[in-house]
Amino acid sequence: METDYDPANCGSCAKVCAQGQVCSAGACALQCAGGTTLCANACVDTKTNPAHCGGCSKPCVQGQVCSNGACALQCAGGTTLCSNLCVDIKNDPANCGGCAKACGNDQYCTASACKTIPVGYEPVGPQQSVPVLTVTNGGWAQCYKAYYNASGTALSTVLAACNRSKLMLACRPTNSATLALLAWAPRVEVIFDTGNNYTDTNTANGAAWYYYTSRSWGFAREAETVYKNSCDTNSGTYPQLRLCWHTSANNMSGGWRCGSTIDLNASTAWEKIVYHKD
Repeated sequence: METDYDPANCGSCAKVCAQGQVCSAGACALQCAGGTTLCANACVDTKTNPAHCGGCSKPCVQGQVCSNGACALQCAGGTTLCSNLCVDIKNDPANCGGCAKACGNDQYCTASACKTIPVGYEPVGPQQSVPVLTVTNGGWAQCYKAYYNASGTALSTVLAACNRSKLMLACRPTNSATLALLAWAPRVEVIFDTGNNYTDTNTANGAAWYYYTSRSWGFAREAETVYKNSCDTNSGTYPQLRLCWHTSANNMSGGWRCGSTIDLNASTAWEKIVYHKD
């Protein structure tokens, strides 16, 4: 019938559709521009509209977006949607540098690239920006972790938990997948009593270590001079390679520095960590 499609007689004689409408199946409707669809008397792009995703009245649930006509999770900044999960492709070994780009069993993911895990990770001297996986897959086990502001844990408790033959001191921004700074040496060297003084250190495995139960615990690069007041406040040539935690009356007592980042005694944004291995 002509009234099915005649905008001047739409559905019946003399029933005129408004400007911008067409007559379709005897009813006036909006004339949608190319690439849009009429849904609930509005022209929408069903490829991107979360209330009409892929078709009219197909809404996405809360927390999803409409992308190319399909509902998907809305990933936070810095993450990517892979198999309906938001992942960090810079550090995810199952999606390294892109979705479904998996690293091998002997690899870890860093900076969107798969790297071979070192066997028996035992570097010489202080190291910066080391992925946690490099350490743990290199044979080290975490035996102590606390915020930099934490105090009151007995050193004897820490050392009872960290009882293997090699110790590593490390620090990082809280929950980071990368350790900002670390160094290790045989346990006897890391906890060698350097006395209640400002400058004495004990050199082992490329680092200048110091430990005293009522002053501080930490390291600097080998041949660097420290000033333990009570933590090492010196800068020297390599301030970025210095770590220091306060000790007091045989207890852990806050922490002063992680490399060049200092004055961390009240910080929960940084963590102090001890690893051990045989």
